[in-house]
Amino acid sequence: MYSYIIKSYSEKIEMLLGRTGLMCLIVFAVNFILKILYITAQPLSGDEPFSVYMSQMPIGAITEQLFSGNNPPLYELILHYWVECFGIGAFSVRILSVLASSLTAVFIYKIGKRFFNNQVVIVASFLFLFSNYHIFFSHEARCYSFFALLTVVSFYCFLKIVFNQPSKLDIVYYILANTLMVYLHYFAAWVLVSQAIAALLIFFIYRNKIKVLIWANMIVVVLLTPLLYILLQKIYGNNNWADSWVQKVTGIEPLYNNIWSFSNKPINAATSLVILAIFIVLALIKKRIISKEGLVILCWFGSIYFLMFFVSFKVPMFLGRYLMPAGVAFPLFMAYIINVVTQIRHLKYIYILLPLFFVVTVDFNPEPNIRTDKMVELVKTQRANGGTLTLVQPHWTMLSFSYYYDRNIFKQYDEKDAYANIDAELNKQNIYGVNVTSDSVFATINKYKKIVFIDTDHGTVFPGNHIQNLLSSKYKLISQNPDSLGFGYYIYFNPINGHQ
Repeated sequence: MYSYIIKSYSEKIEMLLGRTGLMCLIVFAVNFILKILYITAQPLSGDEPFSVYMSQMPIGAITEQLFSGNNPPLYELILHYWVECFGIGAFSVRILSVLASSLTAVFIYKIGKRFFNNQVVIVASFLFLFSNYHIFFSHEARCYSFFALLTVVSFYCFLKIVFNQPSKLDIVYYILANTLMVYLHYFAAWVLVSQAIAALLIFFIYRNKIKVLIWANMIVVVLLTPLLYILLQKIYGNNNWADSWVQKVTGIEPLYNNIWSFSNKPINAATSLVILAIFIVLALIKKRIISKEGLVILCWFGSIYFLMFFVSFKVPMFLGRYLMPAGVAFPLFMAYIINVVTQIRHLKYIYILLPLFFVVTVDFNPEPNIRTDKMVELVKTQRANGGTLTLVQPHWTMLSFSYYYDRNIFKQYDEKDAYANIDAELNKQNIYGVNVTSDSVFATINKYKKIVFIDTDHGTVFPGNHIQNLLSSKYKLISQNPDSLGFGYYIYFNPINGHQ
């Protein structure tokens, strides 16, 4: 009975959408269902509160604040209209990322189906669906799921333009994807670079015409003129926009570490590298084993991954989230390589191995770096008796702190100074965000009976701040739990103005 009903409805949907449309709907639905399961299980952390906080502001303030900093404003502008309709709760602000990630899965399917074969489709779809890397970003109210989506849309249109007879809409979508992508994140420029490399190789090796791509990207450059102007102002204005907490690359270890992050576990990363080694040997022996379409996928992942790695020796950027354009290419990259390797008769079943490892090692509830909700619970407990000073390091943690401490305080945005109103309200309750010991709060520290110091694991950013050293030298440590949930807390008793 039930099977008959399901079959009947599936047949009607297939008639309406076509077989490919039905499969796209299924891919979207499976990704959406599995990625929404634990969407609110973990608190907003990292830079999520920053994006949510900025999205509350008027459009003009969002663009002014973000263009003056290190981030283009497109994601926060999208989120602005979203939160106006649905609020700033964790489910509301994160569901956008789940939707974007689910659509990304659809375009991975479409690339595999249109330009490769069913084996590539299945392997790539499994590697994306069961990737902890992509699940994490689908649960984050940040731009990275949209970054992945626009990257895949761009390459889908790129492949159609190069290898098919593209429609005018294909060209329009390509221009839009590439333009919006750069307004979303500056490192989208690496996608344009990788496509330029792929287009040149296709032209010189296979003589495919790339005139349409050249014209399309000239339009993209024109549409990016305002952004290029802002970047030039930053560069030649000696702005500190390029300062970063990201470390420069000093060795080859990050090459493996980021493959590991794309692969869930070390065994998966090792398996991927072994399969890649076999592929390289085959490519050297059989020089024509790489297809035109496969060359694009290899350029997509390889040029972004290795160029960002080498540039990071001078300008640090080789970080998991910044590598999203390569990270979203990884499932298709490995699926294509596996498809080539399985042409060897003795290795024809190897395509089962890596997807199986991903399924076994998946975590649909990835934990954040900092449990801000638990931090706030601790502070509220310690403040119950009064006479308590709370210090939270670093200062920028106050956005996430205020989100869980008092949502009304979090909503009191300031269009010029993001922290001004939040600081003012929390300071009234003796809660301060601090970076260094010279902050004015330390001049009045002796009037408190108890000091609670929260270190959100960013102490290495301020190696000379000596906050903990100062507290330990003057006051008695009565309780501590260093780095228990992504943060360490230390409770000090002041013998001058208190009693234990």
